[in-house]
Amino acid sequence: MTNGLTVREIFSAAFGKQRGGQSIAMWKVYLDESGNDPNNVADAFVIAGFLGPEDAWENLTKKWADELSPLNRLHTAKFLRDKDYARGLSRGEKIRKLDNLADILKDCDLAPIMSLVGWKDYSEVVTGRVRELYSTPYMVCAQYVIAYTLKVLPPDEKVVFVFEYEERHIEAIRDFEKMLFKYSIDPRLNGILSLPKDETRCTEPADYLAYAAYQFWWERKTGKHYPSSFEAIATSPVLGNGDVVGGIANRERLSELSGRLIKNED
Repeated sequence: MTNGLTVREIFSAAFGKQRGGQSIAMWKVYLDESGNDPNNVADAFVIAGFLGPEDAWENLTKKWADELSPLNRLHTAKFLRDKDYARGLSRGEKIRKLDNLADILKDCDLAPIMSLVGWKDYSEVVTGRVRELYSTPYMVCAQYVIAYTLKVLPPDEKVVFVFEYEERHIEAIRDFEKMLFKYSIDPRLNGILSLPKDETRCTEPADYLAYAAYQFWWERKTGKHYPSSFEAIATSPVLGNGDVVGGIANRERLSELSGRLIKNED
């Protein structure tokens, strides 16, 4: 298996030339398939990732690979649930490895960013009100993480968003990018890319964060003391003290977003 694209190659693709010092957001989608039931209050959709300058991402990739070894890639759900995926590692060793990976993210000074939408709120506030292309839970979260990032990004920086490639979402992402640049939403927004899962290691921290955020949501919504389950305990280090950019899109925020989308369609 190849190591995929380097951070510098991703920057070159997005900016057209080498431009050190820019900021790049790496995002990963986590969708629990049981979340398709809007009547289940515990189900949610999450997009989460990290924001940092190019040198921080370059610093991360080597440290991340060294800590993850002998595994080549991190898929958090498989790492915790699939015995064959991390054969030979005990539960305690898995917890320690994820704890160490969380420390690496902190040491590299990458900022966690996330958006979570509860399916019940989404179905009651958004479903049926606006064109589905932009109003799926995926696109709702995508719009929020972009907005959250631009809110904290310095005025003289530019950002490119890198989403893991998902065939069912690619049309909406491409159409959304065209709209953003057509209306010049923000000059700091320099591109939206979609890369296959194994093209870059930089989406793996996003996978970790998204999975952890879902575990937090699930346990709080089902009345459990967080963290209780093995999955929640193992992934809790990446959430730290809960100081993330963004958060849960409540009913009020969803209603505001629906209103803006309806206005744009008129």
